[in-house]
Amino acid sequence: MSLILLGPKWSGSETAVPLEKFFSSIEGSARVGSWEDADKLQVAIFKLSDAAKKFCNGRLELHLADVTWQKFKSVFNTGFEIFTLTNIIL
Repeated sequence: MSLILLGPKWSGSETAVPLEKFFSSIEGSARVGSWEDADKLQVAIFKLSDAAKKFCNGRLELHLADVTWQKFKSVFNTGFEIFTLTNIIL
């Protein structure tokens, strides 16, 4: 079985696993599979759904060639909650 399938999809909804648990599951698979940071980034993007995918698609800095895993996590940690609150109000 592919290690990519082990981690949960992440939508950012109230019923989704916490963001840190989502990141931890990717990092755990990465340790087992000897993934590079670029692999973690691609798997995380693949595993996003719903509001989380919409957020990611709207953040241009996450689609630059030099984006890092740490940058990806930082953008989600600092901006996703604001994004969801803004979209609920609108």
